[in-house]
Amino acid sequence: MEEKEKPRLITGGFGTTLILEPGADPPVQHDYVTGKPPAAEVNSSIGGTETGKQRRKNIIFFDFDGTLSPELLNGARFTEYLKDKGIFDGKAYNEWEVLEKGYKEGTVDQNKMSTGFADIFSKGLSKKREDDVKAWAGIYVGEKVKYYDGVKKTISRLRDTNDYDIVIISASPQVLLDAIGRDLGATVAYGAYVPIENGSFTGKKPDRYFTTDGKREVVKTILKEYTNGTSAAVGDSKGDIGMMELVERAVVWNPHDEVNEYAQKRGWPVLSGNDYSKVYGKITNYSCKKK
Repeated sequence: MEEKEKPRLITGGFGTTLILEPGADPPVQHDYVTGKPPAAEVNSSIGGTETGKQRRKNIIFFDFDGTLSPELLNGARFTEYLKDKGIFDGKAYNEWEVLEKGYKEGTVDQNKMSTGFADIFSKGLSKKREDDVKAWAGIYVGEKVKYYDGVKKTISRLRDTNDYDIVIISASPQVLLDAIGRDLGATVAYGAYVPIENGSFTGKKPDRYFTTDGKREVVKTILKEYTNGTSAAVGDSKGDIGMMELVERAVVWNPHDEVNEYAQKRGWPVLSGNDYSKVYGKITNYSCKKK
């Protein structure tokens, strides 16, 4: 009797571990500036990457929704866009509308919303070609995604002048985060990884979510490679607290009420408005005043 193929463990960018079911294609995560895996060498035997030395001295983590973009549900808006293009399944989109309604009414918390959305996104793209969805993601980011004023300049200055690797982490799907990472010139971007086999979406539940704990664990893993430089993070919501607690320089941007209160206790700088140059100034001239 032929032995059933077992799931594979692969090492993703910066040493993060993913579980891949038999036949599944690994996510390709790379430095969007250089086009190479972030601080890594490709391991062709498993299709993933092995962690090497960091590319730059320092590292900064950004949440996306509400932090780099004023839109709070970019993944959902992308899903609606795909539905209108005839790519995303209508019944699955109806499921998302019910979940979104619960989130807005307060009956569904942020973590359940994030995992539920990722499940529905995968279901709605079942059997669709990855290359087609990637192409639409690139078009969508160019036409629809909005950033706060000065986001691209801030990221460019942190990367090129202050020697920061730029990492974006979001609960939105990886296919959208790849397009956003390229557009912003990030080092790497992490999103919910929706399973793909033979170049098509499987409809199965994602292999990776980014809830509060998910973000924290990925940041913790990445920081092991950055022992001689400065670490920083910028976020706006409760789901970003675990990420910000791990770094030396945490900045809160246009926070939700509960995050504002927590930031005050921790002494984290709290910034508001639309001008992202404030973030650059606070990261490069940091002070933390605990109460």
